[in-house]
Amino acid sequence: YIRKNITVAGENAYAIYADGNTFFNNNINLEKGINIISENGTAIKIDGSFKQPTVPNIGISIKDGSTVKGRENAIDFSEAKTALRIDVNGNVHGNIVGNGQEGNKINFAYQGGAQQGLFDGYIISGVEKIDNWGNLSIIAKDKTIFWSGDFNNKKNAILDFKIGNSTNLNTPILLIEGKTVFNTGSKALFSYVGSNINDIVNKDIILIQSNGGMSGTVEVGQNGGNAVSDLSPLLKQTDSWITTTDPVVNGGLQGNQLVVRYGVNYEGGDNFVNIAKQGGISEQRLQAASYIVNYALSEYNKTQSVQNGELLALLTSAGNSNTGADGVNSPGVDNSGNGIARLVEQLTPNAEGSEVRAALRVVDKMRDQANNRSFYLRHQEAATPWNLWAQTLYTHARQDNVTDIFGYQTNAYGINIGMDRRFRDEALFGVAFGYQNSHININGYGNTKDVNSYEAMAYTGWFNERYFINGNVNMGYNKNSSTRNIGSLNGYQGNTKAEADYNSLQMGYQASAGMTFDLDIVKLQPRVEYNYQWLRVEDYVESGSPASLEVDRQSYSVKHLGAGFTAFNTYDLAFGKLTPSLSLMGYRDLDDSEVITETAGLAMDQGKGKGRFTITGDSIGNNIFEATLKSSLALKNNINLDGNVNYYKRAGYNEG
Repeated sequence: YIRKNITVAGENAYAIYADGNTFFNNNINLEKGINIISENGTAIKIDGSFKQPTVPNIGISIKDGSTVKGRENAIDFSEAKTALRIDVNGNVHGNIVGNGQEGNKINFAYQGGAQQGLFDGYIISGVEKIDNWGNLSIIAKDKTIFWSGDFNNKKNAILDFKIGNSTNLNTPILLIEGKTVFNTGSKALFSYVGSNINDIVNKDIILIQSNGGMSGTVEVGQNGGNAVSDLSPLLKQTDSWITTTDPVVNGGLQGNQLVVRYGVNYEGGDNFVNIAKQGGISEQRLQAASYIVNYALSEYNKTQSVQNGELLALLTSAGNSNTGADGVNSPGVDNSGNGIARLVEQLTPNAEGSEVRAALRVVDKMRDQANNRSFYLRHQEAATPWNLWAQTLYTHARQDNVTDIFGYQTNAYGINIGMDRRFRDEALFGVAFGYQNSHININGYGNTKDVNSYEAMAYTGWFNERYFINGNVNMGYNKNSSTRNIGSLNGYQGNTKAEADYNSLQMGYQASAGMTFDLDIVKLQPRVEYNYQWLRVEDYVESGSPASLEVDRQSYSVKHLGAGFTAFNTYDLAFGKLTPSLSLMGYRDLDDSEVITETAGLAMDQGKGKGRFTITGDSIGNNIFEATLKSSLALKNNINLDGNVNYYKRAGYNEG
């Protein structure tokens, strides 16, 4: 009795080996769902003998869902001295090679009665009898599977063929050298787990060819339950969101072949949407889901094109009700999981606006630096020639989930450089250029965005001992890359990534005014600001996933009125002047009707009157609070060193 896992990795190593001198009085029993695995060889090699005769024969008993797996051969008893019997209530991954002796037998899906079994190999040879007692799953291959001997499908026993992308449907899936008998109540099912349903629609698929002839009756259909392996709910006859208007399956025994033909016309879009609604999906995403699923059904029924077949397979990969991958931090779906609801979240745009916020923050950082330079130039002792400056930036930010919109995390690195000077001790002018890279991880399904921002700014100001006025204008260009994961959690075998590269442009200005109060121990500068920024995200088309989207151009404008103060003082040191400061600012959003908006349709939907849906997110602007602690050290050799730490809050967005 073997009750612990055995895994070996050596070249041609056996997990279990019985040499020619070994003699068995009883079965080799693999119990309690263990794994016997040889990664680079044969899992079980038997060269010895089993007690003869016994009733029934003894040999290897794979019990309780145990697994035997080899690189090529799972079980090799080609050099055994006697016949043996193999009972399988579990999984066999690899070939079974026998010695051809009379009395060799395999009982699939058997452990004292009908059970479950899986065969995932190319060959069973040297065995004269193969029986299926219960539910036997056979993994279809890229070439025909060969079984020697005779095959007997017992009363009420089920064969389930798993057909995937690599299956060769131009030849029989299983070739039996001997005769095949289907007893009363036999069923032959198939489950499609590939990415393109067109591989099987309206095609004659030879499930079994038996060179010794076939007899009996067998019911042909699709698997309606999950036996051993996962299966595609697209091919379930019952308990599925998808329904058919035509007979789904026909076929049966044709001479020495068991043939199935799958002809289908699909419907059930309302079922899909209703299940998503039960999972907590918002109305705007339900409208998007309705458009996507009904387009897929309609176009597939009309054209049966490859791309529509892939889309339909993706839509069915989520399951058929409240089943699905768990553990996703979803703002709209209960963590207990709803496969279709989660898929709808993946199909529809995130609308979190992270690339828009990243672009706006580049401008905010440059405006902040322009105000820093204005502060510095106003407090120089005399006008000087042009000053050169550079600033490096690092930012980490988090946006919380909002209703049905995912939040995200941003890490950004950048640099600003510029030059400026003071004129006649009452005016200033400068120019600046900036670059920032923002990497964004969106909560939920591993979606990401990368933003490379390039910004130019000119700034100016007028001042005297009491008052100051500042202004700046900017123009920027952003290169955005996005990746959405669609269907990967559902086991979908097709392309699960929708990727796009697109650009955005922005321009805007800022005007501010303030005054200085000298309170001896500290100087106080209250100020007011008005900020305006216009940004346009260009239209783009995703590629990769069959659910890739074409997203329309969208423009935004952001208006803020701000007020706050800076408290500072300057201290003379032996090597220069130190000016620490604290700034507190609050900004009021003057147009909270401006919200993140993504209007899109399927990339494959290019016909006249192509469909569109809209997903909206959080407000673009929001009210803002910002606190900045700065320190500036002006050295006597005209070198100025600055540093600051910053906290920035915009509704559920927090940055430091």
